[in-house]
Amino acid sequence: MHGRWDQVLAEASKLKLPLEKLMKLYEIIIQEMLELGEIETAQALINDGLKQNGLYSEFPEKCMRLEYLSKRSKLDIKEIYTDKLSKEKRRSTISEAILAEVGTAPSSRLLYLLGQSLKYQELQGDIQPNIKLNIFTGHIPPPEDEVDVPTLVVEKKVKYGEEYRVECVTFSNQGKYMATGSVDGIIEIYDPVSCDIDKNLVYQNEENYLMHKDPILSMVFSDDDELLATADKKGIIKVWRVQSGKLLKKIDGAMQSNVTSLIFGKEYSHLIGASQEIKVIGLKSGKSLKEFRGHTSYVTQLLINDNSTRLISGSKDGTIRFWDYTTTECLQNFSPPSDSIGVELDIYNIVDLTQKGSGQEPSFLVCNKSDTLNIINWHCQMLKSYSNDKKEDFVGTTVSSHKGLFYAATISNYIYIFSHKSGKMDQCFKLFEDNDEILGIQHHPLRNILCVFTIKGVVYFLKP
Repeated sequence: MHGRWDQVLAEASKLKLPLEKLMKLYEIIIQEMLELGEIETAQALINDGLKQNGLYSEFPEKCMRLEYLSKRSKLDIKEIYTDKLSKEKRRSTISEAILAEVGTAPSSRLLYLLGQSLKYQELQGDIQPNIKLNIFTGHIPPPEDEVDVPTLVVEKKVKYGEEYRVECVTFSNQGKYMATGSVDGIIEIYDPVSCDIDKNLVYQNEENYLMHKDPILSMVFSDDDELLATADKKGIIKVWRVQSGKLLKKIDGAMQSNVTSLIFGKEYSHLIGASQEIKVIGLKSGKSLKEFRGHTSYVTQLLINDNSTRLISGSKDGTIRFWDYTTTECLQNFSPPSDSIGVELDIYNIVDLTQKGSGQEPSFLVCNKSDTLNIINWHCQMLKSYSNDKKEDFVGTTVSSHKGLFYAATISNYIYIFSHKSGKMDQCFKLFEDNDEILGIQHHPLRNILCVFTIKGVVYFLKP
């Protein structure tokens, strides 16, 4: 179920669930909304769900308890949940209970019908033969390069000019898009393979671009590439539907200013934004639900683990902090080693090196204002270091799609490529002369494509 409760309720409404199972479903959803601080949503579910479905008369004690909790100004998680089960276990239990109410057809019958459907579509020319196809979504999976190959050749150079320079770049998780956010508040979405503005998006073809009034400082795509969240210098956050360009939500007031990092919560019910403080913001309410305090300067990077129990932040105060996501407690406070005693070295970015499904211990590549990249784990233990031979400070780092190569840019516009496995430098080249400076560097999640953007407003696309 993964916490997408709006979809679950929509599907459950098509079933004639026993009242006991329906009550349990609403109870779990309301409890999770209360835990997230989405009080208004919880109260709406009580009024529109419990009362209208006749659950109040059947389960008065449970319903009255939930209503009581929804009116409390402060809540402890122990008050919300009394069963001592994990969130995953509760979800699994109700999921199994609901699935028991769903009739099933023999799997062989379903596979036969799917096969016949695909053959018909192929005969009609709707799909090409011998291609991979996701039969559940109807989408063709994006192409993926099987081997990490160094990107050394400039495929295309786009000049914006310093006045309209790109401040941030992000690739979508499935690799279909690359978004740029500029000083003038304009967001452009590229096809990263062609290195051109994606004109398949009708609004861009008509030159109606996504836009803020102030410089864009951070952006993030949802995992399915459907949504794009953007944030600006004044603290305004907008959430867009990528395919249509429709503005789904504008959040004004939850952040004070300069939203320097932005990520989606794993269940898409909230965003996590950072300036000097870190805030969890409800997507429905647009309000701050909780804060993580401790950094003394701007936060430059946020990461969250797969089960949303830990948050990582890096800051210009020179520290990396590991947080308990539920309690907001700071569990670890770490500063990478430095030759300069007492000098705080800005953390530029942190990259998660964990391969999903690998079973490996999570590790992270850290780039700060020094000539060394460091790999650390959850316990802030140093695992490996990579240094450049020119003793120049790095300004940013990124990793190849299979995590085999590390790219790092220096203050004098050199790009270093390190081998993750050997720890040695694989390649080094100067991207351009010293009349400009590299502002940031990003790698495509699936392809051997590198994007570099500069202070004077030039965006470089590099390929092997």
